Amino acid sequence: MYVDYINIFKKLTDDEAGKLAKHLWSYVNDENPEAPDRLTEIIFEPIKLQLKRDLKVWEISKETKSNNGRIGNLKRWNKDLYEMVIKESISLEEAEKIAVERKLSLSDNNNRHATNNVAKIAVTDNVTVTVTDTVIKNNNNIISSPKNGEVDVKNSDFFITRKKRKLLGKRLETFNTFWEKFDYKKGKAEAADAWLDIPELTFSLCDRIFLAAEIEARRRPEIELLGKTPKMAQGWITARRWEDEIYSKTEKQKKPYKPAKW
Repeated sequence: MYVDYINIFKKLTDDEAGKLAKHLWSYVNDENPEAPDRLTEIIFEPIKLQLKRDLKVWEISKETKSNNGRIGNLKRWNKDLYEMVIKESISLEEAEKIAVERKLSLSDNNNRHATNNVAKIAVTDNVTVTVTDTVIKNNNNIISSPKNGEVDVKNSDFFITRKKRKLLGKRLETFNTFWEKFDYKKGKAEAADAWLDIPELTFSLCDRIFLAAEIEARRRPEIELLGKTPKMAQGWITARRWEDEIYSKTEKQKKPYKPAKW
């Protein structure tokens, strides 16, 4: 009970003070009591209003502390999403959902790789293919060069695009990641052509594209509710939509991208 109320109680008779105290305790215990008389009702009204104000302040303080904890966790594990929340590009709830989806996606990919490794051990035939792209990592760039030769099974995965081109190596790996995050399962072969046509693909650029694709996937239901047709992956890639302002607020390009020749 507030110390301020002591002066009110001193001015009341013992009977009046008892009624007020009983009414107050019933109220704070959510019993929704009715005042026993008019005097108690009048005296209690300002007390009730003060209690409501203090409760509201407490709830705001509690929510602020909770949000600070959530934002701190986001900053630690998903700094790109944290920066977008700070700049109000996306809400905290949207950022947390993307972070959860990332974690689930990573777990699923790890399980898939483990299954693939077991399957590859069972392969006994020698596989010889013509390599159209040899992918290497150099200065954080995805680079490729034409070469013919033999590769082992683990490097023989590929995808044929609509234009009958072969997508493989890091281009295939990053495209599959994009396709999963974009999450609009239409026109994959056409989208693969558009992915091959990106002239300057670096690992940092891929991260930027992946984040934009996640946000696009999250906002697609809203677009459909408005009766609009969602952007297909091919058009989205060709138009370089990841460079739109809503996606690029937190991504400042520090160095020019080095071209990757495929």
